[in-house]
Amino acid sequence: MNIEHLKYFLTVARTKSIRKAGEELFISSQNLSFIIKGLEKELGIRLFVRSNKGVHLTQEGMEFFPYAQQVVQQYSLYWEKRKRQTSSNILTLYTTMVLSDAVSVLQSRSLSQQYYLSVQKRSADELYHMMEHNYPGIFFVPVIDGAIGDHLINNLKSDYQTCTISRDETSVSVLHKNHELLQSPETLIANMQNWTHIINSNDFGFSPNRFISVDNPAIYKQMMRENGFIFVTRPSLAPFYFFEDEWVIVPNKIARTVEYVLFYQKAEDNNREYAREELMRRLKYKFKSG
Repeated sequence: MNIEHLKYFLTVARTKSIRKAGEELFISSQNLSFIIKGLEKELGIRLFVRSNKGVHLTQEGMEFFPYAQQVVQQYSLYWEKRKRQTSSNILTLYTTMVLSDAVSVLQSRSLSQQYYLSVQKRSADELYHMMEHNYPGIFFVPVIDGAIGDHLINNLKSDYQTCTISRDETSVSVLHKNHELLQSPETLIANMQNWTHIINSNDFGFSPNRFISVDNPAIYKQMMRENGFIFVTRPSLAPFYFFEDEWVIVPNKIARTVEYVLFYQKAEDNNREYAREELMRRLKYKFKSG
């Protein structure tokens, strides 16, 4: 029995959705369904009941769940021990506060079967100065008009290579589904200008007329539910924060183009190079699917 397939089973059980589980696991819904059916055939039981509303564990599935969970937990404990023993098998990714939430899910998965990702949060200014001094590691930063924050990339004297993971040319506003403005779709865009917006970063090239900055997702979501605040962000980032059904994402005005760029130096060996390439693929998939 494949450990990864048990992880897939647990993820489907938690999300109650083949599609959502596939997005988390970087695997297509079709392949994930095929794997789950194979696991059911191997076990000789039916694990899920499928409906238009998603998937739910059968009675046999619920009985199997704690055993699968225990196997995966013990396997994870073993690898945590291995990770502590082999700290050199760590790829360190430095990124901004906002982007760190988007990539944090990758920390729990191995890269090239032997490396693990450590995500470190820094301000845009700190990241630029680290790169300016050829600091070792991988950097994932927002770039607007060729600059990181107030610093032009062309002024860097380092030998970093780059890979653009994604880009946004517009912004979006996010409202709670019960927001009063949604009752008048024809005047929604115009009326939004009169409301206070929340942003969680000034790194993305826009500032609404009236805004406050809040970093904590639990706090700004509560403000949006209870006080009608509107959150403004970029299209690539919105799905990482507002994946629940209670939010409405509204396309907004054109904004300065932002690129999400990976800066890296040539790896010292092929294994690290393979791991870094896998990281690129996973980031591109994650930002494409949201």
